[in-house]
Amino acid sequence: MGHDSATTALRINEDEGTGPVRSYIESLPDAGPVSYIGAPRSPQRVATSELFSDMAAGRSQLTSDQRRELIEEATVLAQENDLIQRHGGTWDPNTVNPGQMARLRLMQVTVGVKHARGPEGLRDLTDEFLREEDPERRERLGQVLLDEAEMAEQLRAGEQVRDFSGLRAADDGGPMYAGYAVSKYERTERVYGRELTQEIRQDLRRARQDGFIPPSYTVRVNQSGSSSMHQSINVTITPPEGHSPFFRGRQWSFGEIEEVPTEKPSDSIVRQRIETLVNS
Repeated sequence: MGHDSATTALRINEDEGTGPVRSYIESLPDAGPVSYIGAPRSPQRVATSELFSDMAAGRSQLTSDQRRELIEEATVLAQENDLIQRHGGTWDPNTVNPGQMARLRLMQVTVGVKHARGPEGLRDLTDEFLREEDPERRERLGQVLLDEAEMAEQLRAGEQVRDFSGLRAADDGGPMYAGYAVSKYERTERVYGRELTQEIRQDLRRARQDGFIPPSYTVRVNQSGSSSMHQSINVTITPPEGHSPFFRGRQWSFGEIEEVPTEKPSDSIVRQRIETLVNS
């Protein structure tokens, strides 16, 4: 949407709620011969309004079954887009561009999914899904996106349960990390060795009980050295059995495509939460 339309939509959402703002988006006039949000009341325009309302809420309003249906739809649309790209074909301008529609569906599924590297980390995963032409690999990437959406719900619940009372807020003031960044420095300033390691273990244990760190992840803390100058704290994170914290992404390197392990968004958040807790 254009800037003015998006600003108006936000204002309507704030004043009147998601229903009126969706009606507004779905009835906007075309922006020109090729409208990026589709013709009024088209499937693409409706998907845009659904996505907008979810983004305004900061989370996906979809059920697990609805997300799976959207991934299946995105898969079919991506296959259609593959054919257009390979044959250099075009689509009827009065219909929805399959590539744009597939991306919209993926964005709907992943509303609320976060990555420690920011939006780029999640974009890598959705871009990989759209670029991939092998059906098996695309199916696996679709499952990864579904898993990430489910995990985002669990991580968000952990954020809400965690009690930040009495702790100093983190520098960024964000709710996810509030109360952790160096919040315990003064109390543990002269604590070393086994005593410090025990403090960290207790904090990580409480975080797992709260769901701030998903209980399915095992966290082990070891220390070597016992003085302020010669001590290292080592934290080993073990993911749930059968779960890989990486997917095989592809990237250009010196003019060739190579496969590289890319950290999944939810695992990046779990790791960052643990790092923040330990560093506090």
